[in-house]
Amino acid sequence: MESPPVSNEPARHGGQSDPRKALVPRSKNLTFLICTGGGLALLSIASIVQGLSFGFANITWYSLSAPFALGVGGTYLVLYLIRKKLLDLGRKLDLEFTQRTRELRNSEERFQHYAEVSSDWFWETDTENRFVFFSSHLF
Repeated sequence: MESPPVSNEPARHGGQSDPRKALVPRSKNLTFLICTGGGLALLSIASIVQGLSFGFANITWYSLSAPFALGVGGTYLVLYLIRKKLLDLGRKLDLEFTQRTRELRNSEERFQHYAEVSSDWFWETDTENRFVFFSSHLF
């Protein structure tokens, strides 16, 4: 029996879709909802602070528009920076994965060459101690 051939294509992410895409909102609608949520959160905080400071009767929509805009803008900026960082890390991970896969393939090829020209013979057994591989130059 011969060992199974090694594929030249690396198995990426365990056969699953790219996990980075699940962490970063790609939809404009989802980004809009997240940013609006950030704006509403800051709007709520600002309304409570202004209400406690100046009285709830003196709150106007105009006085709360700046906190809402800052909340939306700040949330968008944070989302943008997180997305950029995740994509940069993903690119570095892909490069390292490709490099390590190439190094492993080269090591396997060197070992295969060594095994073929060696005067010794070797074998491989499975978990039940059955022979599953013999040196090819013996047969």
